[in-house]
Amino acid sequence: MTASDAPQRQYRDDEISLVDLAVILLRRWKSAGAIFFSVVFLSLVFAFFHESSYRYTSIYKIAEYTKENGEPVGLESPDSVVAKAKSFYAGADVRSLIAGRGLSELPFDVEISNPQNTLMVEVVSEAKPDEKSLVDLLHENILNHLEKNQKLLVEKRKKALQQQLEATQKALEAAQQSTGPNASELVASYFVRVSNLKADIDGLTGGEVAQKTSKSLDTVGAGPALIAALGLLMAVIFSVIGAFLIEFLSAVRRRAKEGQ
Repeated sequence: MTASDAPQRQYRDDEISLVDLAVILLRRWKSAGAIFFSVVFLSLVFAFFHESSYRYTSIYKIAEYTKENGEPVGLESPDSVVAKAKSFYAGADVRSLIAGRGLSELPFDVEISNPQNTLMVEVVSEAKPDEKSLVDLLHENILNHLEKNQKLLVEKRKKALQQQLEATQKALEAAQQSTGPNASELVASYFVRVSNLKADIDGLTGGEVAQKTSKSLDTVGAGPALIAALGLLMAVIFSVIGAFLIEFLSAVRRRAKEGQ
């Protein structure tokens, strides 16, 4: 054997084939089995005691009015309502709830958004069933703030329209009594204006709570079945790795004894 053959032989001796891996698993089957069943047991215990979370959704319908073409339009833009709810209402309500219940922090978050192409404001929290009372209280406070603000906007808008209507009706009466050359044109113009203002007032629709803390049918996040499945997968991985690690440490101890 030449000197160049020595490294090649050493390389072949260090190689591990699939047969060697199978032999290691067979040799260490007790250790691998113990690791496998331990991980499976722990994952099942965790899955059993793990409390699933659900999505709780509240929806507020923004106050609206109807345009001349019949299209409903928000009295306030949905983006503006969402921004106001996030900046003023949610933060204050969360702080008040934490202080009132003596908590360090809420165990869940609250998200406020506007579903696309709707006049709705959606308030969402993901929480466990035993936290629903807190979710109910927080959502109710936010919805109350939204309703109060929207009610003020409707009253302000309605008052402005009624003032315009009264002024236009007076102008119409004056035009009807006028004998000027443009009296008929003014009467027709004021009459149309009065009709439009009445339609605007009738088309005003106040905001309302469309849904309050509705619970989702499905859980969010990892459920018991998913946890158990992941636990089974991890048990297989850890048992194989554990068997090889035990074999490796055993080989190191044998080599250390031989070197003594």
